[in-house]
Amino acid sequence: AALLNNVATIQLTAGLNAEAKETYTRALTICEKTLPAGHPKRVLMEKNVQTAAEREAQQAIANDESPPDEEEPSTN
Repeated sequence: AALLNNVATIQLTAGLNAEAKETYTRALTICEKTLPAGHPKRVLMEKNVQTAAEREAQQAIANDESPPDEEEPSTN
C-alpha cells in the first residue's frame, strides 16, 4: 500500500488526477483489509483519495467538462 501511495502522489503531482485517484483507491483497498478503521495510515489513504477526487473535479471544471459521476443526462 505504501508503494501505491507513493506512485499516486507522483501521479497527482504530475497532474494525472484520475490515475492518482485510481491508484490511491487501490492503496486504500489494501489498507481497509489490513488496518482497523481510524488507523492513521488508513485515514491518510482516505484523505488522499478525497484529495485526488477533488482535484479531478476541479480539472474537469477548468476544462469545462462535467465532473466524473456527475455527467449530464443524454438527450437521445
